[in-house]
Amino acid sequence: MSGLKRMVLAAGLLAAGPIGFASAEELKIEGVGISRDLVCAEGDEVGVYGAENEVRITGPCRSIVVHGSKHKVTFETAGSLEVSGSENSAKGGEVEKLAVSVDQQTVEATLRARNGAAEAVIAGVEHKVTLTVASASRLTVNGVNNAVSWAAAKGAPAPAVSSGGAGNQVTRRG
Repeated sequence: MSGLKRMVLAAGLLAAGPIGFASAEELKIEGVGISRDLVCAEGDEVGVYGAENEVRITGPCRSIVVHGSKHKVTFETAGSLEVSGSENSAKGGEVEKLAVSVDQQTVEATLRARNGAAEAVIAGVEHKVTLTVASASRLTVNGVNNAVSWAAAKGAPAPAVSSGGAGNQVTRRG
């Protein structure tokens, strides 16, 4: 895909807006091809928008939103992580709420709830999601051809799993 087509796609995805957790007071990375390191303090909200940005986030974030195409984001801890758009990669540590949507996202995270159950909702097409379950958790997978693998951390129960759609694979590792 040409650079101009990617920018048009990213602009269209930005106009559609993210589907969930962000607020007006977030730390934003917007644009194409930006490389940035961010440090979150407890309560910070981070938004990554546009296309092909590479962002490394350290510290405990309240929420992280990755929206657009072909971003590469690493993180340590977030209350919630939302990944939407196309062909994004988000890899990191612990999250309490995870939302993955649209198509071809690659996500690696540990689900850990502070209270109650952690939750992961995967919807859309051809995502690859790798989870470690470290507390009571709910895992919902809908859409088409999504591959979700999970492993339980020592002492953690298996997640409650519900699935719909076609061709989805939800498998336990180890």
